[in-house]
Amino acid sequence: MNISVAIITKDEENNIGDCIDAAKKQGFEVVVCDTGSKDKTREIAASKADIVCDFKWIDDFSAAKNFCASHTSNEYVLFIDSDEFLQDFEREELFKQIEENPESLGRVKIINKLNDDNSHSETEWLSRICSKKIYRYEGCVHEQLVRIDGAESSFYKTGLSLIHTGYFLDDEKRLKKAERNIALIEKSLKEKGDNAYDYYQLGKAHYMKKDYQKSGEAFENALDCKDLNEKAEYSLDLVTCYGYSLINSGKAAEAMKLEALLDDFGYSADYLFVMGLIYMQNAHFEKAVFCLYEASKIPECMVVGANSYLAFYNIGVIYECLGNVDKAKKYYEKCGNFDKAKERLKALEG
Repeated sequence: MNISVAIITKDEENNIGDCIDAAKKQGFEVVVCDTGSKDKTREIAASKADIVCDFKWIDDFSAAKNFCASHTSNEYVLFIDSDEFLQDFEREELFKQIEENPESLGRVKIINKLNDDNSHSETEWLSRICSKKIYRYEGCVHEQLVRIDGAESSFYKTGLSLIHTGYFLDDEKRLKKAERNIALIEKSLKEKGDNAYDYYQLGKAHYMKKDYQKSGEAFENALDCKDLNEKAEYSLDLVTCYGYSLINSGKAAEAMKLEALLDDFGYSADYLFVMGLIYMQNAHFEKAVFCLYEASKIPECMVVGANSYLAFYNIGVIYECLGNVDKAKKYYEKCGNFDKAKERLKALEG
């Protein structure tokens, strides 16, 4: 068995070579679809990839990805963006998983790098591996893999991880990317009508712009949509980002309504962490400590530190505000090398 890697790209001369090299290192066929580059992206791709094809951009990421997949030689395809870099993994284990789940979507761990020294990152699991005979992309932006026959999809987690640098942008590039996405998503909403996924992605785009008022409104619209599926892979991120939007726009009291979702999302360190912050903002300190401590027990999280030093730091802040210095120091000490915790320890011990 083998799989092909499909990459769509435009004006990514600084990334495309390393992106292709990381995939070729694993022995995969690499197919690159260029959507109109004006820099050296296509030239670099042609020197490294197995196949390079061209697609006239029509403001539709799904159309481009489906076109790229149609040029691959293998049935199973791993979709990678040109600002993502495949990390080493066990090939035989991956092939075994595909053979055991031939009609399912393989989810890949995406590590979103948010700064240059890797001290700030977020992780998420996204569906990226599938049979091109069974699945295709839908959606003009932030596209999703769906079954061609319309049946419900099933999933499995792979051992693959990708480093994603697309969110590590200067203010000008981040604003430009967000505005592009907003235009495409609003177009999709006009064409398809209200739907949870488009409103979620609209919220994410406004969140990228740090317009928390508008992101909160979009996330609320998503939660109100009849087609919302709490089991969808984006639902947890929707709820947590909504919580952060409300906090950042001065609506912590309104954010209290998210505690009603505890039964649905209480398994998540990220949900428990944001609820801890919401309880803090509303002076419900006992509940805040409970949520933050419960978050620290969960092995995985999206926001790095939400299940460890960030949770402990905020518990320390609560105890310090309540005048319990000994407990505050105890939790600050559990934060390791987290600078803010070290500063508080120094102040308390000074």
